[in-house]
Amino acid sequence: MTDIPAFNHIPTWLEENRNAFAPPVCNKLMHGPNGQLFVMYVGGPNTRKDFHLEEGEEIFYMLKGDMCLKVQERGIFKDISIKEGEIFLLPGRIPHSPQRQADTVGLVIERRREASEEDCIRYYMDSPQQSNTLFERWLHCTNLSTQIAVVIKEFFASEEYATGRPAASSVDPHPPFFPDNQRQLDAPFSLNDWLSENAEKIRTLGKVRLFAERDYQSDVWVVGGAERFAGNPDAEHWVWQLRGETRLVCDEGDESNLESRHYRLAEDSAFLMPCGKAFRLSPTTQANEGTYSYTMVVLMDSANKKRVRTD
Repeated sequence: MTDIPAFNHIPTWLEENRNAFAPPVCNKLMHGPNGQLFVMYVGGPNTRKDFHLEEGEEIFYMLKGDMCLKVQERGIFKDISIKEGEIFLLPGRIPHSPQRQADTVGLVIERRREASEEDCIRYYMDSPQQSNTLFERWLHCTNLSTQIAVVIKEFFASEEYATGRPAASSVDPHPPFFPDNQRQLDAPFSLNDWLSENAEKIRTLGKVRLFAERDYQSDVWVVGGAERFAGNPDAEHWVWQLRGETRLVCDEGDESNLESRHYRLAEDSAFLMPCGKAFRLSPTTQANEGTYSYTMVVLMDSANKKRVRTD
């Protein structure tokens, strides 16, 4: 796991890696796979029939263009349209299948799996019910991009694919977990609209959650004032400067070189804070300069599963 703070100017990084967002790759990790957070940008086109299940959550934000996220909500399949500029937090244990078009780019954030956790890659029967599983494989996810390719290859060579009917070994009768069939999903929403609607609240309180703590494992804040974040020994913080400018100061570092602990985050810059490292945010953009500073901070701690556990 990395213990060195990582800094990126997102537009510059996207331009340097633009070839990665076209077929056949269509995605590029900004952070990962050896850290605790996987921060990636995904392009297209990418249409698929496999569904993915995991215990953790996923953040989706569309930077350019729209996408469709197919999900199974309360046992019923539905399409969730995530439009350009919208953000969506997918809860854990929800079957989902991202569908992306050409010339689109989206941000996806998820966390490293714990040693005891397994993901599922699942295909459903092409029938009126569609909720019957045709084929599935459970695996401990260390690199989903390579692991899913193996499962897809196995599926297309399988009896289940040839016949359209499940075989005796198609479905695990005792899976690590079952899908959450009780959860009603929240709708995606415009991040810019949310910032405008919550501007006064952010300035008054200093930071505001994007998603209710009682409903989600992930902690996602928007910061508009001076705030300190304690280090989490098991989880990284991803810091994204949405608007304006702020100063990020690491609590620990070289005492003889204070500049090594200070970072200026211009608009559209991002910073990955290692596990266990505390830091402070101090906005430098003032209202009289025509804009406020808004900083998003993302924390995905697997220990928070218990606060929304459904089983």
